[in-house]
Amino acid sequence: MAKTTTPDTRADIKADTEAGTEAAATGAPAERRAPGEAPEAPRPRGFGPIGWLRWGWRQLTTMRTALILLFLVALGAVPGSVLPQRGQAPERVAEYFEKHATLAPWFDRLSLFDVFAAPWFAAIYILLFVSLAGCVIPRAFQHYKAMRARPPAAPRNLLRLPQSASFETDAEPEAVLAEARKILRKRRFRVDGGVTARAPGGRSRGFSGGSGGSPPQDDAAARAPGGRSRGFSGGSGGSPPQDDAAARAPGGRSRGFSGRSGGSSPQDDAAAREQLSSQVDSGAVSAEKGYLGETGNLVFHLALLALLFALGMGNVFGYRGNVVVSEGKSFANALSYYDQFTPGRRFDTDRLPPFSLTLDDFKATYQTQGVQRGQATDYQARLRFRETPSSPEKPYNLRVNHPLSVGGAKVYLLNHGYAPVFTVRDAKGNIAFQDSVPFLPMEQRNYTSEGVVKVPDAEPEQLAFYAILWPTAVADQDGKQIVSGFPAPLRPVVTISSFKGDIGLDTGNPQSVYKLEGIGRTLHPVKGGQKLLEPGETFTLPGGAGSITFDGMREWASLSVNHDPGRMPALVAAVLAIVAIVASFMVRRRRVWVRARAGEGGRTVVEAGGLTLGNPTPEFDEIVAALRGTVVRDERPERDPATETKE
Repeated sequence: MAKTTTPDTRADIKADTEAGTEAAATGAPAERRAPGEAPEAPRPRGFGPIGWLRWGWRQLTTMRTALILLFLVALGAVPGSVLPQRGQAPERVAEYFEKHATLAPWFDRLSLFDVFAAPWFAAIYILLFVSLAGCVIPRAFQHYKAMRARPPAAPRNLLRLPQSASFETDAEPEAVLAEARKILRKRRFRVDGGVTARAPGGRSRGFSGGSGGSPPQDDAAARAPGGRSRGFSGGSGGSPPQDDAAARAPGGRSRGFSGRSGGSSPQDDAAAREQLSSQVDSGAVSAEKGYLGETGNLVFHLALLALLFALGMGNVFGYRGNVVVSEGKSFANALSYYDQFTPGRRFDTDRLPPFSLTLDDFKATYQTQGVQRGQATDYQARLRFRETPSSPEKPYNLRVNHPLSVGGAKVYLLNHGYAPVFTVRDAKGNIAFQDSVPFLPMEQRNYTSEGVVKVPDAEPEQLAFYAILWPTAVADQDGKQIVSGFPAPLRPVVTISSFKGDIGLDTGNPQSVYKLEGIGRTLHPVKGGQKLLEPGETFTLPGGAGSITFDGMREWASLSVNHDPGRMPALVAAVLAIVAIVASFMVRRRRVWVRARAGEGGRTVVEAGGLTLGNPTPEFDEIVAALRGTVVRDERPERDPATETKE
């Protein structure tokens, strides 16, 4: 007898056949399975490359990741403020290498002496920029859509909201609602005519969203189990709301304002509002305001993005350089004048502006009494500068935190020191050297300094001198050594150690101007070539090798020339970020609903409900009081003068 197969039977047979085929393809072969053993279930498939990339992008663009990267940027900048940096003080970096010969090379391998140009710092910086962009920009579009959407519909039971009120009046419902719209608009609420959105089962639906001021979903009458309404709660960092805005607790009641962390943009609720607005109720008014709080939150993050972009633009298209200028010397903005120059990746060194300056005088003021004796109180560098070679010369008093703006760059005063003036004569009596020599401070309290004098033009042998300067020379407590008792040059004294031979400048190898090379190999000490000199004294070298005269003292100033095209955009972004974050903390989302319906005895029952992101505000009570006072005052009958009794 033939079997008849219905469409349902054929579908079941086909499904079983496909399942068996898939199980046979993924499970053990039939000959290996025990009798009666069912085929293995198909193994789940993995994410795959695209899935892992999508997961990685979602993790990178969360607010949690952005905060971690921001913390890493702040942590990575700590060495830049603790350790000397080559871009600001190369002489201090050299001094650190001399004092920490073992530790300094390891720090240098990690780029800790040039933190802000290190590859690892750039990687954190770029990841932070991408993370913020992927997190904030989608949120900005969603927030714009939410601002243009209609206010959420009124919940079915307004008295279950955290703030609610009810009263009766003789005024008509239409008059009450018209007065409610007037009062709410006067308080700058966005007012909707009245939409009651109901979920299946007759209960009103709630709204959910992340914290950080992200836009909530449609209905604000979120309720917890038991019928009580719940307030706003959410995940951190502007996290997105759940896909279903009406997440419900057991029993069918909607849950409160909830969210999950992650930092991605809120869900678009414009379509959901249109679907929920199926029943138009002319007896209710919906109003909301406070989008400025979320706007401030988004503007803050966008300003942070702009700040990062401006800093990056300054590093790419700008330049910075350091130069030491002694009193009476000049500086021109050219590569050959810089002691250290760091251009941006896209900066053309041929476009350096042709300004120049001359340091006329440097003056440092120190505390002379008390426990802070010797502490510097003021630095002033009097100089003259020209914008171009043909422009007139202008004076300027350069001070700390008062840079000179010239040629699109800023010239900062970084440091200072002493530059003793020497005159060196060779064995033939000719002047082989006459100039000031910058000395580097050995200690910052009293400015004991050291330096070298190289005389390659001396004949028949080249001369070199190592010297130590004490600005205010005094004897130590034991009376056996000379120390500096004050940073100002009250009694300058130098000690000279003489050398002769080949300095090594003719080899073409670069040398430090603060260090003698080849001592003991090509450069030999002069026997009896040590001497203490005061200003104006001359020391004649033994054997007629020449002489050296200590002519006096000058001071030098370390200047930093910095051209940063992103400086003003960064300043604007920083100010905007501060204003925006203040607005995000001060302004909170608020929603108010007013319903008026006919009650018993021909009176009108007025119900009002309010919901605020955070703690309730007195504004709701003021709105209810204004509405109650207006409708009650309007319903009082006018008195007839003819019926009034005279007293």
